[in-house]
Amino acid sequence: MNYPRTKNVLRLLAALTILALLALAPLAQPAQAEGSRELADFELAQGGNARVGLTMQAGRTEWGIMPFWVVFNVYLQAGETLHLGSNSVHTGQGNIYVWAPGTPVYSSVYPDATLLASAIVNCVAQSGGDTTYGLINTRAKEVAGPLPNPGGYNSCQYTATTSGIYPVLFAPSGASQGGTWEQAINPATIIPVSGFVHAWDATVRDASGVEQTGRLFSNTLVFVEWTNPDQQFYVLTRDGHQYRVQFDELNGAGWAFLVNNKGVQSAATGQPTYKSWRTSQIGAAQVVYAPYAPDTASDVTYKLFVNPPDPVVVSGPGGLAETLGYLTSPLIPPSPTNLQFDGTNAGGGPGWAANPPPWSPACQFTFDSDPALDQAAYSLIVDANDNGSFDDAADRLLRGVFDSAGNSVDFDGRDGSGVPLTGDRTYAVKLFALAGEIHYPMFDIESLGGLHIERLTTLGAGNIHQAHYDDLNGIALTNASPTSLAGGSDSSPHGSGFRGFTGTSGDEDVADSWTFTDAGTFATTSINFSIGTAANLAIDKSANPTNPSPGGTIEYVLTFSNAGTATATGIVVSDVVPISVTVTGTNCSADSSCVETTVTPPTYTWSVGDLAPGEGGVITITGQVLGSLGDKDGFFNTATIHGDSNDDSAWVEVEVFDPTAVTLA
Repeated sequence: MNYPRTKNVLRLLAALTILALLALAPLAQPAQAEGSRELADFELAQGGNARVGLTMQAGRTEWGIMPFWVVFNVYLQAGETLHLGSNSVHTGQGNIYVWAPGTPVYSSVYPDATLLASAIVNCVAQSGGDTTYGLINTRAKEVAGPLPNPGGYNSCQYTATTSGIYPVLFAPSGASQGGTWEQAINPATIIPVSGFVHAWDATVRDASGVEQTGRLFSNTLVFVEWTNPDQQFYVLTRDGHQYRVQFDELNGAGWAFLVNNKGVQSAATGQPTYKSWRTSQIGAAQVVYAPYAPDTASDVTYKLFVNPPDPVVVSGPGGLAETLGYLTSPLIPPSPTNLQFDGTNAGGGPGWAANPPPWSPACQFTFDSDPALDQAAYSLIVDANDNGSFDDAADRLLRGVFDSAGNSVDFDGRDGSGVPLTGDRTYAVKLFALAGEIHYPMFDIESLGGLHIERLTTLGAGNIHQAHYDDLNGIALTNASPTSLAGGSDSSPHGSGFRGFTGTSGDEDVADSWTFTDAGTFATTSINFSIGTAANLAIDKSANPTNPSPGGTIEYVLTFSNAGTATATGIVVSDVVPISVTVTGTNCSADSSCVETTVTPPTYTWSVGDLAPGEGGVITITGQVLGSLGDKDGFFNTATIHGDSNDDSAWVEVEVFDPTAVTLA
């Protein structure tokens, strides 16, 4: 951006004693404001003193999609009072406006005179000429928050008569870029500057005067600074997941930040590109969904908070659940099913391809998915080097979005480096459901000390600090080391340098980064497919019923087959029955011999004769569920098939249902 550059200030690492004091601070002094204070507090805690300013420039849109102004939203319940202040109010055009819930304020056009006149709050108009009304002109007032807090500012106020989401605009003193836009956090006075707002507050108090934090949020944040501040934000997704995002020594002058579900996407397919791009490449073949555009089933701009989101923002009357379909609890996705490989376009058929790759036209993977997964993301990974790991650079990663009407993924037979797979081999494939996927494209950041992402949603599994990026797009767009971590890595702790790049290597880039909930731990399915002449053993498993009662009967069915093009040999099927089930009988029928060889509960094993292509069999295990189990007790059961060609496994989970535990309200 065309802002003057100043010398970077030296940054000090925050001492552990300071961090300890900050951790105890909420016990000693409750939060008294919500807005720029949180950003300044975090920067000071990291040893810095750089104040970021909201860029508020009417008529300026960058990169074709990013308005250079911010409209906040505040959730209020009826009877609660909103306290407002900024450093720009009463200077020039400086003002604060609030609109009724449902008013379309944030768009591609800065609010005009007609829209401003429709506001239900106009702080200058209701000040009665008192120029202290709504004014935050010192750091002390910013920290103290609104009166009657000791040393607080004289807030502009509005008491809600209706519960809902209220748009708020902190108007700057002038519409165009002014002079002293770079300020420190701790000067005596916070200077109003045309085109920017450096201090702002939107504090919510209930009828008893108790502050309600986590109510202020926005779709984007557009800032100005050049002295490497540290910043922290919270993200809330439509499917109920929460993240904390921290930037270390971010150097960008005028830069913008949003969080959505796709990052930079293909204009042709609407799918994520999982790449960083030059800003000049946005708008034609690659697009970023406009943050002011209404959310759709497939494109969502998530909400950015300066404090952990208050659950009532979602669940309350007129909140995000009611107005935008946000979930009140995080989605844990059901597993996709019926994953298949179709090699017809390579002279083969189900489970195999006869001709060596690359394939044009491509072969396909198909699978089924529950409607609950619609528009959730998936990762389909081919273990190209056949080492049992699915996160190597050689492995092929295919990504997309679930559609319960049908899922089909083209595969040209190349590995992750673009090298064709070799024939006469069998390859393993895994399909993961990825709930809570977020992308945080950073627009026009010159340099970045590092990025830290933390999943706050408790799922009991997965790396909560996992994050991904790929700046290798034809050329290295930044000097991040490594240039690409598309497979992901641990981004913790703050200040670790993860995803950092120096100098001005990020200038005029859209540097995308992404993460998801590691929900593949909960929702995954796998298959094998072969190229050329090879056997391909597969097994599936089901339970009936899936919700047995304590002491009730349960039946497991193991269905196995050879989906390859050569005879499978050395076949052994095994099942480790959970201790919650007492086996009462087994049976095996197959197109070849099937002999039960091991009966050492809980392990049961069958030796199966050679299976020609297309042949298979069925094993049935009947048992009784322990009567001591309670309602909602659950247990897993896994079956495996081993052969000279390949292995496969399948698992099923059941949950006990005790009708005697059901109570009527």
